[in-house]
Amino acid sequence: MRYNINKRILLNLLIIIITIVTSSLCYYNRRGNAYEVRTNGKVIGYVKNKKTVDDIEDNIKKRFSIRLKRTYFNKVILDDNKYTDSNALEKSIITENEGIVDAVEVDSDGKQLMVCSSENEAKTIIDQVKNYYAKID
Repeated sequence: MRYNINKRILLNLLIIIITIVTSSLCYYNRRGNAYEVRTNGKVIGYVKNKKTVDDIEDNIKKRFSIRLKRTYFNKVILDDNKYTDSNALEKSIITENEGIVDAVEVDSDGKQLMVCSSENEAKTIIDQVKNYYAKID
């Protein structure tokens, strides 16, 4: 009889352990392995980690001096071959952010003379124009 109780206890423990392991594996596999990237209300791609998008956005900001719309992330389950290529993701981010540009307008006597991407660029152009006319005189 004692031997029978030990068998039952061991069998119950084995069932509990198998249940815990199986549940843990299911949870781990269903919790998501990728991020859906959304901007401007549209899904623009899927990435393995958020740092990829941050790096792409930093690169775009440096190259174009633009202010980007907010990017949102949703955790999703995705096949390994479905991730969006970095170049395609960069193009999508640029496309969704068209028209949002930080710029400097240079006016004189109430008239717009030029629009530049930065204040330094505007100063450089003004200096070049001043130097050109200084040489003529």
